[in-house]
Amino acid sequence: MSRTRRPQPRRIFHAAVVVRKRDDIKVLEQRDILGLQIADVDEDGGTHYTRRGTALKLDVFGTSVWVVSVHLKSSCSTQAAPDQSTDTDCLIFWQQRLPLKEFIDERVAEHTAFIIAGDFNRRFRQFNFQDPMWRFLMARTSMSRFS
Repeated sequence: MSRTRRPQPRRIFHAAVVVRKRDDIKVLEQRDILGLQIADVDEDGGTHYTRRGTALKLDVFGTSVWVVSVHLKSSCSTQAAPDQSTDTDCLIFWQQRLPLKEFIDERVAEHTAFIIAGDFNRRFRQFNFQDPMWRFLMARTSMSRFS
């Protein structure tokens, strides 16, 4: 008796932020960063999507702060110039800079604190933080990095 394997549905992964319930921390707003979700066609012609980001606006002891979780496109971590690459993974990774930078610029304009955490799938330290993605995100902002 032969078995036919049914195609497995593509698993969908989401970025997440978890907030402990407390009286002095309140979730004010939740927003997806949909622009981070970009279509990617694999060699079999199937389409899958990169993960969208998720953002929560919190009131923490009376101060508003956005907490963002991202998981950017992988397989471009060691390309020195993703902005000049023709590799599909790097092209998608480089496209993700725009919605992320838009989110950053909006927070800076409204003077709201924010934290962006997650998997950037980039070896920033290897490039001495002169990486094109790092420079693009840091342009005209003053942010600190913790890793």
